[in-house]
Amino acid sequence: MKHKKIPYLYSTVMLLLLTVLMLVSLHFYIEYASIGVTPPPVVWCLSGVSLLLLSYVGYTVFAAMFYRPVRRLSAAELPGCTIIVPAYNEGKGVANSLNSLLQSNYPADRLEVIAIDDGSKDDTFMWIRRTAEENPGRIRVMRMPRNSGKKAALCAGIRAARFDYIVTVDSDSVIGRNSLCAIISAFTSPKVGAVAGNIRVLNRQDGVIPCMMDIGFTYGFEIVRASQSLFQCVLCTPGALSAYRKEVLMRLLDRWHDQHFLGVPARIGEDRAIATMILASDYDIVFARNAVAWTEIPSSYPTFCRIMLRWTRSDIRENYLLLRWLLSQHRYSGRLLALWWHNTVQILNTLLPALVLPALLMTALFASRTALFTCLTAALGIGALTAAVPAVVYARRVSMTRSLWAFAFSALNVFGLSWIPLYSVFTLRNTGWLTRAVKK
Repeated sequence: MKHKKIPYLYSTVMLLLLTVLMLVSLHFYIEYASIGVTPPPVVWCLSGVSLLLLSYVGYTVFAAMFYRPVRRLSAAELPGCTIIVPAYNEGKGVANSLNSLLQSNYPADRLEVIAIDDGSKDDTFMWIRRTAEENPGRIRVMRMPRNSGKKAALCAGIRAARFDYIVTVDSDSVIGRNSLCAIISAFTSPKVGAVAGNIRVLNRQDGVIPCMMDIGFTYGFEIVRASQSLFQCVLCTPGALSAYRKEVLMRLLDRWHDQHFLGVPARIGEDRAIATMILASDYDIVFARNAVAWTEIPSSYPTFCRIMLRWTRSDIRENYLLLRWLLSQHRYSGRLLALWWHNTVQILNTLLPALVLPALLMTALFASRTALFTCLTAALGIGALTAAVPAVVYARRVSMTRSLWAFAFSALNVFGLSWIPLYSVFTLRNTGWLTRAVKK
């Protein structure tokens, strides 16, 4: 991806903003410690955690500078691969996804596409069959006898796959022409068990939320996952585009399919779950920046909240399971230290927002209006502080104008989404998909 030059004025403003916000954050902790609502040791503990999270942001940006995509294999070097596209109530969108795969520049004689209808209640199967008929011999069509969940459909496709490399693509995603070549090229050694693709938002024009999420995706993939890839410990292989060694999947398939948590089947977060199992089996997971897929993000607030609930519940589960595995390890390696570092921050990033609303409520009930105003402005300031780096990254890689949405997203996180982690903790047993009603 060609990087854009950022005007000096933009960089200077962002640098000044970071400095001011750091001072605001420090002032907030001093003020909050003095109002007596929360014991000072707790406040200073939270301030230490905040500095840890800010240092993590700096670390990921610094580490990502050393990331380099691997050399793309030539057509003659590319092995055979099977692409699995599970679909449920996707409608015509599944045809767009399948057509993007068929337009890939991957050698057709080494490419198998399996489209699986997971008992859809709409016309999804008709679109799958029509696309297959329009491209004779290029798409294998499968249909689950009833709706069994995305994981079950993927397992059925994996068992039916002919080739040694498996690529999974969501039915609401499209890929770039070079993406398949790039993601398969990243299997540079037998230790690489999986490769995570680079996900961007397809429907940015649909509203503010998709536009804001594109900034989050750009930072989350091109910075965070790139930094994780330096130690081959990417924590999530996204469903929109990821690749796996079939032999690794087959060893884990039954455990993955039958995974339970808190006594109920783990039906959501299958991408996080398989990544955790692969890492715990001592296989590497790396990131392929040049393997780009575009996926749809809900544009309405209620639907977006439902998808965030699903992601957060699965993140809490898998952060805990990975932590439990890390605690059982009695050896030393740079990769394990990196896993500890990234997973600890993931846990903090998932759970700390749950403290925002209770903290503001306590301040409103037991402190002065001045203290409440200080907390509100500081919460927004700290949110803006964490948004400044993604804004700069997005300005450099995509668009300087749209990068400013990062600050609006930080406010949405504080006041519109901070309830989600708290609610997710108390509803972990809810494994509903939440976002797959029949499309009108």
